[in-house]
Amino acid sequence: MQTKFLSALAILTVVTPALSMPAVLGSNIDVRSAPAGDGYYYVSKNDDGTHSTAFKSLADLNFTVADAGYITPSADSFVQKRNGDVACGNMRLNADDTLKAQSCLRAAADREKAWFNGHWAFCKVGGTMAFACSYQDTNVNSGLLNDFQLSIDHDCGWPQGGNKRCKNDCGVSDFDVGRTFSGDHFCTKDFVGW
Repeated sequence: MQTKFLSALAILTVVTPALSMPAVLGSNIDVRSAPAGDGYYYVSKNDDGTHSTAFKSLADLNFTVADAGYITPSADSFVQKRNGDVACGNMRLNADDTLKAQSCLRAAADREKAWFNGHWAFCKVGGTMAFACSYQDTNVNSGLLNDFQLSIDHDCGWPQGGNKRCKNDCGVSDFDVGRTFSGDHFCTKDFVGW
């Protein structure tokens, strides 16, 4: 009997990988029911201290992917001119996935208009995560995210991973934008998306 149960559990784990791998350790976020595919995710706080996840597929966002020919890592964004602190990760990401993930996040920003304190927005495409972390309520749009993303391009190189956080000195109160590989942590020390 125990062998049959373990065999059924192994099949369930293979069929639904989101059930076998928690996205967060210790932040009261239950993501086992969340989709694990490519798309836009928005993790928000509930009044009871838990979190909920909303998902939109890439098709639902209906966005156009930026052309890699327009990436100008040598260009300065307004964010760099006001605050130059960018943290670069020691990782080279897939260029096509990174373009799609960053375009997805910009499209989501234009739709949402604001991301709130303690809420995390990210787009997963293939093995790449493009993310934005609001540590204060923040009005967002594609132009704001693009400026942060250009700053990372300039300081880290394309398509290296990295993030840019601004606090009260670049038009936002406390906001972080970046890109990394799927499975890496972002926004908090224990949040890894999925």
